[in-house]
Amino acid sequence: MIPSYWLSKPTLHYDAGIQGELEHIFAHKIASVSGEPLEGSPLPKWAFLDGLVTRKAVVLHGSGNPNIRAFSPRAPKDRSPDDFSKQTAVFASDDPIWPIFYAVLDRTSYSLVMPNGALRFGLPDETFSQTHCFFSLTEAVQRRHPWREGTVYILPKGSFSRQPPYQGGFEVLEPHWASPSPIHPLAKLRVTPEDFPFLDQVRATTTRSSAEGRYRTLTAFPGLIPLAKRDGADRAFRARAPRPACR
Repeated sequence: MIPSYWLSKPTLHYDAGIQGELEHIFAHKIASVSGEPLEGSPLPKWAFLDGLVTRKAVVLHGSGNPNIRAFSPRAPKDRSPDDFSKQTAVFASDDPIWPIFYAVLDRTSYSLVMPNGALRFGLPDETFSQTHCFFSLTEAVQRRHPWREGTVYILPKGSFSRQPPYQGGFEVLEPHWASPSPIHPLAKLRVTPEDFPFLDQVRATTTRSSAEGRYRTLTAFPGLIPLAKRDGADRAFRARAPRPACR
């Protein structure tokens, strides 16, 4: 059974008008490799990004820096136990929500322990579930509202490889990609904390040591503080084209 603190991404349904808008935006604003900001969207930004990563050969990177012209491979400071996450590379995701979290969380002003992830869980029929997300901060940091405006960069997928499945109580597959080569962004999208759909479901942990427990297991997490209120995780979002955007 998937632990309840792993949140289900809302279900998306795109009508023909929205699909046409996405094709227009990609052809005229992204495929040109201008690296320029995208203005406006026919959808909530996470849903717009989902439409891109599910239809086009792109991945996403979230940052607080709005002026990145090229990404260079780097060795990250990562507590994950796997070698994939520790390699010298440019990292990105094909999940639309995870990069928004990294973009809008102020990681420069606070000392953070921030267990988080986006996973597809192995199922008995040897397929994988839909993506589930988990986000947390220590309680002391969460009380300080450590959020900011940020940028999600849209990157070409060609030189990226995906992290292989691994065991963490379940067999899991992450939407985690790495490229050993420098990358020039195709485009970028400004995001705010309000664009992060799980802002009110970021979990708090009681201590740094309990937060660090996340790096040992995916199925047990000591020190989580219960949410006072949680809206339904299995929400549906039906995307219809309300207006032209990003012309």
